[in-house]
Amino acid sequence: MNKYTPQNTAIFDAYEMQIMHNSNFLLTKHKVMQKMMEMFGQFSLALKDSPIHQYFPFPVGTDNNTGKTSKGDNYKGLPYLILDFPKKFDKTHIFTFRTMFWWANHFSFTVHLSGRYQEIYAPILQKNIAHLYKQGVYVGVGESAWQYHLAADNYLPLNHTNKFAVKEHLQNHHFIKLTRQLPVKSYEQFIPYGVQTYELFLKALSQTF
Repeated sequence: MNKYTPQNTAIFDAYEMQIMHNSNFLLTKHKVMQKMMEMFGQFSLALKDSPIHQYFPFPVGTDNNTGKTSKGDNYKGLPYLILDFPKKFDKTHIFTFRTMFWWANHFSFTVHLSGRYQEIYAPILQKNIAHLYKQGVYVGVGESAWQYHLAADNYLPLNHTNKFAVKEHLQNHHFIKLTRQLPVKSYEQFIPYGVQTYELFLKALSQTF
């Protein structure tokens, strides 16, 4: 008997067989991602039109004109789309506003700072942090800077209750991440909510908040 028969290597249930015979799912996924790419393109233009984008003193060499969009199929097993704009990546020195669509979950809008940019902006952020209370903002507290799901070991809600923990984190952690998220079902609010978040975060990084 052949030991490499399907019965000995893989067993597909009825739903898996249904999916394998349904090309519409993947064709629809492709169409959804294309529409998301277009929406992200419109979003980058909206960010550029934001008044604070015009006068914010970005670090020298920051790409605040085009940005970069990338996509994949396996953030915790699901497709995603990412826009880094504005962005400056220099080894461990990072300044970026990262927007993410995570299939079946949410949009996230995240300012990510590390290295010299963390050193520059952490004191300013601590001075302005109270302006971010009651705004649905979360602070990244996980060990990895590249995780975007809202879990207790990854994000801490920014509020008066957690203000001392947040202050200690901003001083001692190896990166700073501030994020707001929007459910996928609220996609019609994606651009206005994202621009509002962008303006809120850049103001929090400004000396003149």
